[in-house]
Amino acid sequence: MLQNKKRFLLILITAIFLISATIPSTLLADQGTDVQNFVIRLYETCLGRSPDPGGLQNWTTHLVSGDISGGQAAYGFIFSDELIGRNLNNEQFLIIMYKAFFGREPDPSGFSNWLQVMARGESRQQVFAHFVNSEEFANICTSYGIEPGSVKVRETTREGTGDRDDLIKGSDQFYSLITRALNLLATYDPEVYQQYRLAERIIETPQQNALASTDGKNVYIDLSKRVFYDIEFEKEIACTLSHEFNHIANWDYYRDSRDYYGMEIMAFTQEYYTASRLGMPAHFLNYIAWIIDNIYYLYHAYTPDYAQNILN
Repeated sequence: MLQNKKRFLLILITAIFLISATIPSTLLADQGTDVQNFVIRLYETCLGRSPDPGGLQNWTTHLVSGDISGGQAAYGFIFSDELIGRNLNNEQFLIIMYKAFFGREPDPSGFSNWLQVMARGESRQQVFAHFVNSEEFANICTSYGIEPGSVKVRETTREGTGDRDDLIKGSDQFYSLITRALNLLATYDPEVYQQYRLAERIIETPQQNALASTDGKNVYIDLSKRVFYDIEFEKEIACTLSHEFNHIANWDYYRDSRDYYGMEIMAFTQEYYTASRLGMPAHFLNYIAWIIDNIYYLYHAYTPDYAQNILN
């Protein structure tokens, strides 16, 4: 009887060991397969060909180990010597970006807006940053079990003497939110998007009683002052940036004229039209319209909870 118990315990211990050894390797194998499929997808959408065995193994290994993110891998394909050597025009470049980062063909409106943005001087590096920071690409990466990562929006100085990669100052959450909001402006309101070139910094910092403010060159944003929790935050931020960029674009005029009420009316009007282009709901548009009609009153009555009192 004792011998049977020992045999049973031995079999049980062996079974537990085999299961514990097998499950992690199975999970790793599944993850490796998913990541490998992600790499194959990059080869097909970016380079238009099947992967070579060495390249497939190399990219897969680095992604599985976490050495690089999905966005970093995508950068290696988009700006590879192979793709650059094809001398793609902007239309061809954008078609690849849509397929690689959005998993679809371009929509006519968005495609046209991106062409306009690039025609005005937006570099392919900057366009890449917006695509890789998009929610659509994040969803694609998640479906393959990898981290999408993020890429800084690189900005060329007005003198054209170098690159700026420090436009956005704040936490990782702040950086991700601002880049998504800028991506929305670039797609749906490219005229406003061009105004952000005039900003020196977009900075995460506490505010007394507002979501955002500007001093004529810097935009200051406090994420804790959010009001519309039923709206995607990046859309609310895009509208807020539209407002503050208008201040920056017209700062010298308003500073000289001291027409502060007119400054706010113009900024809120631009914000209203941006909100319309983003498809913001009626209650948000009505809120902005109400503010435009009550600018003078708000200058004297605004408190930290005033916006929420209006909604209630």
